Amino acid sequence: MKRKLLAAWICIVSIGAMAQDNIHFSLQKAQPDDLPEAVAHALQQKLTQMLTRQSAASAGVDGVFVLQPSLEITDLMTTEGMVQNTTVATAELTLVALNQVDGTQFYSMTLPLETATTGSEEKALKDLVASIKVTD
Repeated sequence: MKRKLLAAWICIVSIGAMAQDNIHFSLQKAQPDDLPEAVAHALQQKLTQMLTRQSAASAGVDGVFVLQPSLEITDLMTTEGMVQNTTVATAELTLVALNQVDGTQFYSMTLPLETATTGSEEKALKDLVASIKVTD
């Protein structure tokens, strides 16, 4: 009798252990919509790299859990009239993990970003996205 109970308990525990799996996220398009197309594409690629590195990006667009990025540019300054124009950009990247079925928010984090580069504002925004570490 003890053996049968032990065998039943092992079967139940093993079935429960097999049902546990990693949570996979699909990635929504970055906000705001006024970002240049090249910058939005670079941000999408960087976030896909982050999810892939964590083995969490294998959900398709029909996944329940989504990662919603929001890039808020807080300051964009450009110097003019010098030998080379310098652009300084600061922003905050907010990542929100949520259930898209019922809108439940599970986690939110904000990454401060800052870069200084020579060139246009679009180049500064590209460098800002490139400064995101995949390990963050």
